Amino acid sequence: MAWSSLSAVASAVIALVAVVVNVALFRTARRAEDERARQQRMPVLVSFGEPDGGIRVTNVGWGPALNVFLASWRSDGDEQRIPLSADADVGGSWFHPVHLQPIPVGGAERIPPVYRTRMAPGVTSFGIAYTDQSGQHYTTTVSDEGTVVRRGNLLPLWTGIKIPYPGELHDA
Repeated sequence: MAWSSLSAVASAVIALVAVVVNVALFRTARRAEDERARQQRMPVLVSFGEPDGGIRVTNVGWGPALNVFLASWRSDGDEQRIPLSADADVGGSWFHPVHLQPIPVGGAERIPPVYRTRMAPGVTSFGIAYTDQSGQHYTTTVSDEGTVVRRGNLLPLWTGIKIPYPGELHDA
């Protein structure tokens, strides 16, 4: 084989490898940019107990929180608080959902004290499920251990039942 044909094959292989590397780098950069854009629009809901027993849910994130639901959690066993490391089935059940209005950046929604005094007395763990404006799901789980925000929805869908808004809880 002549050196010129060997050099042509080597040049072609190098060019092909360069194209494959460039495509891989482009895809990696695109994924990183998509993740950065998601984080820039991501709502982050946290909760604060109020002196009167109410719960204030506040958006400390970068985008509005839509389709917001809060529910209490009850363990199937002896553990009374939701394990914050749980990503899926947490060995308990969600109950007494409340449908909150969309929460803008810096905004808050208040759950009245009746929720913790009559509907879910003694409950120390609950979850808040919500979406961003692109439909990405998030769940904030709260217990006396702390607060964790994760991607995805841990709460059930509760299809076929009327879920009250906070203002309707005085009738609970």
